[in-house]
Amino acid sequence: KEYSEIMLTIYNIATVNFYTMNYREVISNLSILIEIMKIMNITKLPFHATSTVYSMLTISYLSSKKYMKAYESMAKLKNSYEKRDNEEKIFYLMASAEFLKNENRVGEAEESYKMAMKSCKYDTMKILQANLYFNYCKFMQEYGKAVDEKEKICEAAKQFAIKNGLNSYLKIYKEIETGNGYKNFELRTSKIDVSSIVEMAKQEIILSKKKKKRIEEKLIINIQKQLLETGKSRDSMLKE
Repeated sequence: KEYSEIMLTIYNIATVNFYTMNYREVISNLSILIEIMKIMNITKLPFHATSTVYSMLTISYLSSKKYMKAYESMAKLKNSYEKRDNEEKIFYLMASAEFLKNENRVGEAEESYKMAMKSCKYDTMKILQANLYFNYCKFMQEYGKAVDEKEKICEAAKQFAIKNGLNSYLKIYKEIETGNGYKNFELRTSKIDVSSIVEMAKQEIILSKKKKKRIEEKLIINIQKQLLETGKSRDSMLKE
């Protein structure tokens, strides 16, 4: 139970960093998560699709120009994709679009983005939709041929951000629209100690039940302390 909570916390930190384009930290966070899952022999992430981890990793590796890692992550994404919910599908299509774009398969990439947009429903997370709009708008500015279509997408992105109070995304939509590109948009870093978490997880496997309980409690306290020092709520971070 406790490790499930820890994994979910790390996953949530990774998503905050993903939505704020802090891709180096996404890679760090999710590498920790995958390592813990391997050590604990866990194949499924509680409450979230495992493939979404690889979707975020694929996009983060591509954005960081780590192309071999992106290819490895994309292969794992395809193997783990379960089509279990709408969120998983949107992440998968976004990652596929970015991957196809990197391979200069622009028409297929655009089709993936269109499918992702059509997959958004009334209950889809607003911040996920905003991130999708951001990537699609950026893609269209770079590769789109029809001027009116580019303008339509970016205007829709702006209106969505205004309606949902996503001010940080609104700023970068405007930068894209004016042709100024966009600035790297890291609001804050959410760093956690990789070595201590992984090492303590390894100790869990070899210690007796009595010692295991003590290590487990210590691990939880250490992580909670780190999160209190670095963490902010997702909504407050993204609406600044």
